Formats: sequence, structure tokens, C-alpha cells
Amino acid sequence: MEEVKNLNSDIAALAEARDELAGRGIGSREDRAEVAAEKAVELQRLEKVKDEKLKEVRDEYMSRIANAKNAAEKERLLTDMQSALEAA
Repeated sequence: MEEVKNLNSDIAALAEARDELAGRGIGSREDRAEVAAEKAVELQRLEKVKDEKLKEVRDEYMSRIANAKNAAEKERLLTDMQSALEAA
């Protein structure tokens, strides 16, 4: 019986959310502008995170290269860095 009450309350909440969205006008100009603004902010955030990740990888490999003993090891590290940067 409790489960039925929970389901009914969930249905009521979904119906209320649907009515709210319908009243706001899904796909309206204002709604599309709001979504576009949110998307732009999120893209900027993701770009910043990506840049930070690339910087961390690059800095790590540059310190490894600086500590490398010979040219073959440096070349291997450069190749590894290229792969790591492409993966990130």
C-alpha cells in the first residue's frame, strides 16, 4: 500500500513538472536562448578543464625530459608525450 502511495506521489510530481514546462513554453525563444547561454557556459568550463589537463600532462613530461640522461630517452619521452596529449 505504501508503494502505491509513493508511485502516486511520483506521478503527481511528474504531472506538475510537465504542466510547469508546458506553461513556460518549451521551445520558445526565451527557452532556446536560455539553453544556448547554459551551453556556452558549460563549453567554456569544459574547455578550461581540458586546457588544465593538457598543461598538467605537458608539464609532467617536460620535467621528465629535463631529467632524461640521453637523447634516445628524450625522444621516447617526446613520443609518449605526444600520445598522452592526443589522448587527453
